[in-house]
Amino acid sequence: MSAKGLADLVRQEIIAHLKAAREVAAAVEAAGRDFTTEERATVEHHTTQAKALQPKLDQHLKAAAEADALQQQLADLTGGIGLLPNSGLATPDGGSSRGKTWGRAVVAACSDGIRFKGITPSGSVVVAVPAPAVAPAGRPVPSLRNLLPSEDGQGRFSYFRQITRTNNATVVAPGAKKPTSIYETVLIDDRARVVAHLTEPIPRQDLMDAPLLEQWVSSELLYGLEVALEAEILTGNGTGEHLTGLNNISGVQVQTFATNVITTTRKAVTRLENYGYHGTGWIMSPSSWEAVELAATSTGSLLVTEAGQQAPIESSTRRLWGAPVVTSVACPANTAFYADFSTMALMLTEQARIDWSEALYSPDRFGTGDGGTLFEANQIVGRCEMRAGLKVTRPDAIVKVALA
Repeated sequence: MSAKGLADLVRQEIIAHLKAAREVAAAVEAAGRDFTTEERATVEHHTTQAKALQPKLDQHLKAAAEADALQQQLADLTGGIGLLPNSGLATPDGGSSRGKTWGRAVVAACSDGIRFKGITPSGSVVVAVPAPAVAPAGRPVPSLRNLLPSEDGQGRFSYFRQITRTNNATVVAPGAKKPTSIYETVLIDDRARVVAHLTEPIPRQDLMDAPLLEQWVSSELLYGLEVALEAEILTGNGTGEHLTGLNNISGVQVQTFATNVITTTRKAVTRLENYGYHGTGWIMSPSSWEAVELAATSTGSLLVTEAGQQAPIESSTRRLWGAPVVTSVACPANTAFYADFSTMALMLTEQARIDWSEALYSPDRFGTGDGGTLFEANQIVGRCEMRAGLKVTRPDAIVKVALA
């Protein structure tokens, strides 16, 4: 029996004891006399039993409330997409959850481990973007997002960007004038941009017949979104709806090519350290990383510098001069970025979101002049989008490195 049913039984038992005690008390009151010894014992027996049952009632009520809360949570999670698989209960469109209707497009997880956070009744799902984190020792850093911290942001945000830092601190004699250091900032007003894309219409039957197809489509949508966002962070030109990426931010340091890639990248490390920063990572294209790994002397000995020393490259963990290297196809050719990424942040206004709809209308869906919706064609389309902005507080903590 359910907790709610047990609570009802205990409640009825308590009511019965209280009713019996009340009947005896009412009879004594109507007679205008005192309780007899037997009547007093009867009343005390029933009231004692009622009190003893109260904790049991509270326990069942608590269990029933928890069960109701769990049911509501499941209802919220499955709202708009039917109930749990194999429940045999009807979905909102009148089908069976065993039939796997379009709602299954809101899948429980992606193959690469990205988790869904919540489902809304409209058939959309908010997914968790991989959080920036330091890669465990011995493993490569998988993406730019793992180097770049994230912050929750609003549609519009402001921050101070440092453009000048002149430290004049020195020893000062007693009573002498202290020097003044110069720290100049400028207020940056920015806003989040929408990064998004759609799928082509997908036959509803295909999703019913191939459950893994939905998971694959969701994974592809998320991957495509991350690729587009990474391109904006690196090369966005700041016009229209584009972010101002690292390649176009004014005030960054520049390291020209010097002899070879090993020497050039080492000079970039020194340049950043001269400004008081410690680089936390490199970004370069796959072909540029190949050139770094294949750096060779005139004798063709791989990974050996001109001085005969082992080059500072860790291929298995993909590190250069002790800092992780992230490869990106969006990075300009023969260019690398070496930076202290703690001085910047990705401002997330809205996490990546996948929505599914059958309501898309086309004026020529069934032929020229014969319009209709996806619902009439028994098809659905997916949309994946997020809103994000880029905050760069210290451009001089970025070195743009020429690798050729």
